[in-house]
Amino acid sequence: MFRFVCIFFLLFISCTIYSQKNSTPSCTEDAINQLWASVSKELNNTHNYKRAISDLKVIIQCSIDQKDTTNWAYARLYETYCYMHDDDHVNMKNSLDELLIYDLSSLSNDDNTSILSSAYFLYGMYYKLKLGLVEPSILYFQSAIDLLLDHINYGDKGDLDVTELSDIFNFQVADLFNNAAVIYLDLGDYEKAAAYFNIAKKVISKDGTYKNWEKAKKNQNLGLALHKIGKYPEALSEYKIAEALLNKETEIENRDKILAVLYKNMAEYYSLNGKKDSTYFFLEKAMTYQTKPAYKIYLLRDYSSVLLNDKRYDEANEKLDAAQDYILETYSVNHPEMAINYQTRASIAANQKQFAKADSLFTIALQILSGDRTKECNCSNLKIEELIDKREAVTTLTQKANALSLANKNEEAIICFDVLASLVKELQQKYIISDASRLQFAKQTKDVYENAIRVAVLAKNNEKAYQFSQLSRSTLLLQQVQQKKAIEAFGIPDSIAAKDQAFKVEINSIQKERENAQYKNKHQIVDDLGAQLFQVNVKYEKWLSSIEESFPNYFNLKYDSPSVSLRNIQKHLKQTEATLIEYFLGKESLFTFVVDQNQVKIYTTPVDEQFNENIEYVYQHIASLDYDYQKFEGYCSAAHQLYQRLLAPAKEDGLINKKNLIIIADEQLNLIPFEALLSAPFDTREKKESQYHKLAYIVKDFNIDYYYSTNLIPYFSTNDQKQKDLNPFVGIAPTFETRTSQINALSFNRSEVNSINQLFDAKTLVGTAASHKSTLQEIQQARIGHFATHATFNDELPLDSRIELADTAFYIYEIFSLPHHLEMVVLSACETASGKRRKGEGVISLARAFTQSGCPSIVASLWKVSDQKTSNLMKSFYAYLFEGKTKSEALGEAKRTYLSEALTKNTHPFYWASFITIGDSSPIIDMATKGFSVLYYLGAFLLLSTLLFLVFNFFKKS
Repeated sequence: MFRFVCIFFLLFISCTIYSQKNSTPSCTEDAINQLWASVSKELNNTHNYKRAISDLKVIIQCSIDQKDTTNWAYARLYETYCYMHDDDHVNMKNSLDELLIYDLSSLSNDDNTSILSSAYFLYGMYYKLKLGLVEPSILYFQSAIDLLLDHINYGDKGDLDVTELSDIFNFQVADLFNNAAVIYLDLGDYEKAAAYFNIAKKVISKDGTYKNWEKAKKNQNLGLALHKIGKYPEALSEYKIAEALLNKETEIENRDKILAVLYKNMAEYYSLNGKKDSTYFFLEKAMTYQTKPAYKIYLLRDYSSVLLNDKRYDEANEKLDAAQDYILETYSVNHPEMAINYQTRASIAANQKQFAKADSLFTIALQILSGDRTKECNCSNLKIEELIDKREAVTTLTQKANALSLANKNEEAIICFDVLASLVKELQQKYIISDASRLQFAKQTKDVYENAIRVAVLAKNNEKAYQFSQLSRSTLLLQQVQQKKAIEAFGIPDSIAAKDQAFKVEINSIQKERENAQYKNKHQIVDDLGAQLFQVNVKYEKWLSSIEESFPNYFNLKYDSPSVSLRNIQKHLKQTEATLIEYFLGKESLFTFVVDQNQVKIYTTPVDEQFNENIEYVYQHIASLDYDYQKFEGYCSAAHQLYQRLLAPAKEDGLINKKNLIIIADEQLNLIPFEALLSAPFDTREKKESQYHKLAYIVKDFNIDYYYSTNLIPYFSTNDQKQKDLNPFVGIAPTFETRTSQINALSFNRSEVNSINQLFDAKTLVGTAASHKSTLQEIQQARIGHFATHATFNDELPLDSRIELADTAFYIYEIFSLPHHLEMVVLSACETASGKRRKGEGVISLARAFTQSGCPSIVASLWKVSDQKTSNLMKSFYAYLFEGKTKSEALGEAKRTYLSEALTKNTHPFYWASFITIGDSSPIIDMATKGFSVLYYLGAFLLLSTLLFLVFNFFKKS
């Protein structure tokens, strides 16, 4: 028996050795090529990823034996790709790490770019799919894109060669851009997301191998980006294109996956537009098509949020239960998706006034987002740098702060809002780059700050409430001004500053043309210009990176926008002898902040329909020349009611006891000049006719200066800016006979600038001399620029807004980055201070464009103005400036003089109230000195004449 066992054992060993010997892989070139062919078949046809991994391991071993770095690197790369599709994320990460720590220096430039760009893409997918981490994933995706675009020299060539990209990148190029775009959507940079979705769409349109479901996927993603930006008609158009493509698709499984996502996005679209029935309809349609667990999570979460808003709490929790099951099945208990689940449950509990439960659930959500379920986690010890998903943390902190407020824990809520403000600032500076995305983000965060202000007011913490109000306002404008000041502060060479300006003008010019094409539904032109815009942006960003290395301090200051302390504001008020009144107009409340040298007082009033109607009525009446008696009565009533709401409480409390006011308006309050409000009611029983000359306009009592934000005050102090080497004044008054488009002639603009220039003896450009080239040249060498011409703000196409010159238009985007040393710009034209109102940011206007360019003081109009009356008002304004008055005093005196001298009918506010001063109001120093000098010499001459006369008479009598 023992001999039998021994013989059997020897036979077994022999067979094993023989088997191993015969199973040793053949590493000949033909054998490796056959293995690669097998891998290709497994990846593209059978999708047998385990078999592909087995073949790839053989290639890896052969490559190690033969010291073949190229084959080894590509085999590792595809091994990682197979692990990803096999949901083996541990081996996926290990394989990627092996690849990137290996010495790849022996690879050719093409192979190096190919391997690294593809590896970065897979790293991005790992962090996105497995860990749900937004920030590292976009860093890897963007690195892959930058490598590819650099390799094909895209910034200089400008042609996105799809074939060249596909040859160098190992996977589908559209997938790279698509996934990067999805992350930019998560981060809030919707403009960049839309640009990348457009690139993915272009790649697919040029590559005939893509199927209808793949094309539809890109259209629905582009639609999502567009509706995030707020371009709703364009978004719906993309969704419909996607749906039509999917209806042609024959691959049922892929078609259904994309249909589910499409209908989910359409549900979100209709939810944002307040269409509840359509929202539920498309959510249900999405549920019928969605089978993939990872996507079911998003869908169920969205469904629960809609149910929460409808106060259907039990149903909302049921959806979250189902979502949680899928999270545990697909990811882990510590995945960010689980944090969102807890966050939504906490909001449901808070709405049901189960505050202790809500607080516990919010804590778990923050623990997950901080990467540690064991640590104590609340707003007082939360570290922003440890958050693994900062964008999602914004939502969690917002809901937690609101819940604390509902529980009357206002002090704790303020701490949460403070952390939230820091987090919002970091996102604005680090990730949300494009202006369109920043505007959208400001709109979203304004609601957050409204709650923060409300909580601080309830806690009687007025200074904190005021701080939150500052954080909510004109953040984009502040960053733009900060960038301009950073260039000056760090002595950036003129050549670099000029190139930066040229890039911006080119980018905005293309964007303007693209907006025009979108408006006219010229889709092919939109796509072509989108590609051109992307190319210029790539070139610009590459150039910026090179400049950043040479001027690191400039870039640090550029993105650091500090808030101005209340103490500094009060110091400014003391110097200017002014009272500051700032308004925050929210969904539910109007907060009026009155700041003097010693205190902040806040008045809170509900926002009702009558308040909004009064604002609209006053604007419509004074912006149009209408003497109808009933409308006059309506104006008197509405203007006095607004005064009662906006100014009277502080006046009655003795807080408005100065002649000078600084007004920071908000939302629709930007429509109206406060000077035209009425401090007393008019007794309309006295005489049934429009008696504008008898009204108690507050311009009779106050000089008013307007600011976009108090955070701009320290940037715009002109007291010490003596530019002796510059022209004191340039007046621009074009005629339009050489223009091809029909522009109405102005009768008084030339006499206006010539009359004003008699005070300066400086420079005027009148008639055809006021060309685009001459205007740009002279405005850069002047301290005061005066435009007496036509101007247009285009609400539909803001970048098409312009100031008319003799030969062409001076567009708003040229003003944005205009190099100059201007102390004041006077826009003696129509509607230069009015424009598109953007929630959280203010009014986008021609006046604001000059502020953005760094001009500290603007005089501009709120509606279409009278040529003749404007000319007279401007002459009077400059005459008072020459007496040494501040700009707001000079304009106030000019208006009061007009009212005292005008005929009864001409005292209608249409004629005099349109112009306002924006920004720094300090006097133009040299004007006061010059005015004084004239008087001095005149007085000396009169005195000398008198003395000579007396001496002559004395000797005559002798």
